[in-house]
Amino acid sequence: MTKNEFISQLKEALQGMVPASQAEENIRYYENYFQEQKKNGKTESEISEELGNPRLIAKSIIEAAGEGQVYYDEEPKQQEDSYTRTRVYTADSRKVKWGCAIAAVIFIAVLVAVFHMIAALFAFIGPVLAVVLIIYIIKEIMCR
Repeated sequence: MTKNEFISQLKEALQGMVPASQAEENIRYYENYFQEQKKNGKTESEISEELGNPRLIAKSIIEAAGEGQVYYDEEPKQQEDSYTRTRVYTADSRKVKWGCAIAAVIFIAVLVAVFHMIAALFAFIGPVLAVVLIIYIIKEIMCR
């Protein structure tokens, strides 16, 4: 992979995932790294091979930035020279927090509804049991 291909993939992976200033800073770092290594006699393909997959580098940069919500798989699935993105929601994600809050409210609402139904049943079962008990006592007295 050439320097331009490497930098292009890194830019694409970082775009919209970290602040633009941070993305530019990292791009400059890798451009300078390529220049320094070329001065040491390495080819662009050797340097890019040494660095690894630019999308995995982008994943590390994104995680370090604290965004952590969207990043590439460890081993991206290649489909016609494009990589698929996997959306991952971490515990600090706003959507996860809202989901947990809504789930808790629904759970409490269900519990309240169940207990209200049980209380309503007891309101009817109590008098019915009293009548059955009275009938049983009357039968016992009459049968003696």
